[in-house]
Amino acid sequence: MCKLLLFIILFNYTYADNLYAISGRVTNTNNEPIENVIIKSLENDNLSTTDIDGYFTFFLNQPSPKELTFTHIGYIEITKMLDPRTKDLKIIILEPSVIPSEEIVVTSRRKETPIKDSPILIHIIDEATIKETSYSNIEELIEFVMPNIQSTHDNHGDQDIKIQGLDSKYTMFLIDGNRISAEYAGNIDFSIFNMNSIDRIEIVRGGLSTVYGSGAMGGVVNIITKELSNPYWLSYNTFYDMPKQFSNSLGLGFNIKDFSYSFNLNHKSTDGYDLTENNPSEEETYNINKTQEEFTSISFDHVFRYRFDGTSFIRANYKNYSKDIKKYKNIAGSRYLQSELPKFSEKVLSLSYNKLFNNSSLSISYQNESHVKEYYFPYYYTSLPSVTNHDPGINGKTFPWSKPSVNTASILYNCEFKSHKILAGIDYMDQSYESVNILSQNGTTLIESIFDLDKTEKMNDLSFFILDNYKINTSYEVDLGLRVNYNSKYKATVSPSLSVKTPIKNYIYRINYSESYRSPSLKELYYSFGDHPGGFPIIGNSDLSPSSSDYYSLSIESLKRRSNSLEIYFNDVSNMIANRFEELSENDLTIVYKYHNYKSVKLYGLNLNILFSPFKNIEFKSTYSYTNAMSEYKDILDGISAHSINLELKYKLSSSCDMMLSTKYNSNKTIDISLEDENNLRTEVILPGYQILNFSYIKNFQSGNYIKFGVKNLLDYIDSNPLAPDFLSSYEPGRRLYISLNLNISKGRNE
Repeated sequence: MCKLLLFIILFNYTYADNLYAISGRVTNTNNEPIENVIIKSLENDNLSTTDIDGYFTFFLNQPSPKELTFTHIGYIEITKMLDPRTKDLKIIILEPSVIPSEEIVVTSRRKETPIKDSPILIHIIDEATIKETSYSNIEELIEFVMPNIQSTHDNHGDQDIKIQGLDSKYTMFLIDGNRISAEYAGNIDFSIFNMNSIDRIEIVRGGLSTVYGSGAMGGVVNIITKELSNPYWLSYNTFYDMPKQFSNSLGLGFNIKDFSYSFNLNHKSTDGYDLTENNPSEEETYNINKTQEEFTSISFDHVFRYRFDGTSFIRANYKNYSKDIKKYKNIAGSRYLQSELPKFSEKVLSLSYNKLFNNSSLSISYQNESHVKEYYFPYYYTSLPSVTNHDPGINGKTFPWSKPSVNTASILYNCEFKSHKILAGIDYMDQSYESVNILSQNGTTLIESIFDLDKTEKMNDLSFFILDNYKINTSYEVDLGLRVNYNSKYKATVSPSLSVKTPIKNYIYRINYSESYRSPSLKELYYSFGDHPGGFPIIGNSDLSPSSSDYYSLSIESLKRRSNSLEIYFNDVSNMIANRFEELSENDLTIVYKYHNYKSVKLYGLNLNILFSPFKNIEFKSTYSYTNAMSEYKDILDGISAHSINLELKYKLSSSCDMMLSTKYNSNKTIDISLEDENNLRTEVILPGYQILNFSYIKNFQSGNYIKFGVKNLLDYIDSNPLAPDFLSSYEPGRRLYISLNLNISKGRNE
């Protein structure tokens, strides 16, 4: 490690002995400093960038005047003739361009790119939308803004997200471009995301394995966190939305010369609620399973950033997250904790180094993501509650059960050559999954390992990929990509992509094709869980192959209003991994639920987004999605509405006050209330369509302070399904009030 740091320091200061320099400061029209402005000469013989306060130093070999170009996304590029012989501080003022600075994306090519230059259609949920929304968690926000992304519940009762018909295991979630694999019962645990620290969310619907590798078959959701440039700041946010969630967030940080630090703390809790109570007799003994279980979660993360000079920086991030779930049991009219309570924790360490050259850049990153799934036994050292034992006392113990871990490393090199913008990279991923048996005091098994015994399974991937964005002329751009992935089990997988983009009048037309894949998980390969709560063994299959897809799309996007777009897509997915009941072997007739590659589906649909202002103070936003499929396996679209419509009407009462009325409509959908079997027999129930209406009011104050409140589920829609009470159209808990308050303090401001 010491040798690496020494190398970086020597590498960055190799050219520090230049004798002549031009110094100055870059600001916007409001005299606010602009960080990371790229400064280069017309000959491209040197390069510099501004620091956090907008200052720069450009070194020269000769003491003669030099033409320098100042470039930053969101601002108009300018060129100035500057003289190093004059010692005054040069002041450079950049004016905003037509494309606002917040419309920066990194998802499409893993580098900052103006949205108009992206070869694929990207949807952005910006900070203003996040601030105005009535939703307190990330999955509801994404589902409302993008109706083609729908929340579903599986047979575990856990919440999942489907994008264009594919569930979350076919979708890649990123934080600042780094893969996040946090999962609970196979689904993403959305409690890990802190809404208060998000700058924007970038969403790509469709295959993107060429860029990101395994798992990006259904799309990519990239959550970009805030990076503030204030000398110091302190912020606090509270969001009361019970019975769903009550969250509190604290953020603080500072910038001192070339060093910056930020800290974010987020606490969430709920007592839960149940929409499916069947009112059993108080005298019965039964587990109380809620629609939303009671839980408490807490997360904190530290971000350190240091600039070596104007062209390079290093960034370190450490995140710690934990979640405790409480479940209860009724015994003769009294409520007790259940005997096994799940606990989850996650630790993530990320390191990255970035270096800018004249017409290229280098990025090196590493991330370690470690999860621990535990069980707390509240009566481990005492007796269980019963009809005769009314006061068992709490004297418990927590045991680790499973420890999945993922290590990833990447090297990315971006360069420009004539009309080509090239990205070449190497990605490495190492996965391990440890699971152990949990034993009682007398040595009997309380919970089995998912591998049937104390065991650790491992797998790794090594990928090489290259993307070439070729500008044929002023009208046409072609984006070609190819990834070759070597998996320790499956050997080579190839993933190509092709995009064509052309502007015609006031619109951008894009045609996309990509071949994507998803490697089986370690659980799908090696599962051997005879103690599954469903009452049947779940068995992995070491002969599984990767799933694959061929994705095609055509999109039209308005240049005048970026929110207006139409996208038509077709996704041919094959070799999907799913369970089915079968006999364990010829000699063992035990019925097991085993993983196989046997499903395929052709998904197709369209997405329409419209934004316009019919009057000066009124803004209307509409999104419509249609999703359908062709497959012999009907469960592919279980829980998905064919038609989804979201409408939002925003009225600006004054420069600081807004009122919003938003509604979400999902058409009816089919659900299988039984587990599938070898003959694909189903017990289908059609869930009715529904509409949710929300009202919000937000009052903005100075320095980012605001208060918002309103009524959610204004029409008090509560679903009930007597045929299968655990399967509902909507899991909304009914009409309720919500309120959120945001306070911010930073240098020069104390409001």
